[in-house]
Amino acid sequence: MARLRSPDGCPWDRAQTLESLRANIIEESYELVDAIDKNDDENIREELGDCLLQVVFVCRILEEEGKLSLNDVITTLNDKLLFRHPHVFGDLHASSPAEAKARWDQMKEKKKGKSSSPLKKFRKFPALTEAYYQGRESTKIGFDWSLPEDVLAKVAEEAREVEEAWRGREKGEKTEEELGDLLFSVAQLARKMEINPELALKRANDKFRRRYERLLTLLEGEEKPASPELLERFWEKIKGEENS
Repeated sequence: MARLRSPDGCPWDRAQTLESLRANIIEESYELVDAIDKNDDENIREELGDCLLQVVFVCRILEEEGKLSLNDVITTLNDKLLFRHPHVFGDLHASSPAEAKARWDQMKEKKKGKSSSPLKKFRKFPALTEAYYQGRESTKIGFDWSLPEDVLAKVAEEAREVEEAWRGREKGEKTEEELGDLLFSVAQLARKMEINPELALKRANDKFRRRYERLLTLLEGEEKPASPELLERFWEKIKGEENS
């Protein structure tokens, strides 16, 4: 990377900044998750390398600015792992994953101190993940539903409010607000069912894409746009093929 960023290196690499790398960092992370979902070991290896490249790239830019080095990052990580695992490297005890996670959170809070807004730290995540983590954080003070069935009722209530806002022609901010409440409730339902909403939606996207591509194949030679009746018939056919 030092050579790529040097005066006789690559013009593209030399032109990159922390801001220009942001999209790459996000994209490579998602591609790694996709490879893991597919259990594709060869692709996992490649995508891990691409993620590591982003870390090296960022570190090199900051090193050029005299701010830090890759070694600084690794040293900080090593210190954090030691500090947040007192049940491994200290004399505390944790006999289950949940207890170990509690130790981790306890040491994290000890290091950073309590925030006046404990939910603000989740602002950096995609909205669906942010909603999921906010709900999980609120359970620490007992602010939560008892059962998934209780959240199902809340989801149904929010769906009715979306319909009422829409039918009442309260378009714009009001309908957007009600739709946001519905999505937030769905994220909490996923949490209570111990389902990651981001992964659930990702798999739903994959399913829709797979079915849509099959639909395009069935529509070859048909007049476009196709009639709603034909589209529905083909869609049901596709679903039947998958379930057979």
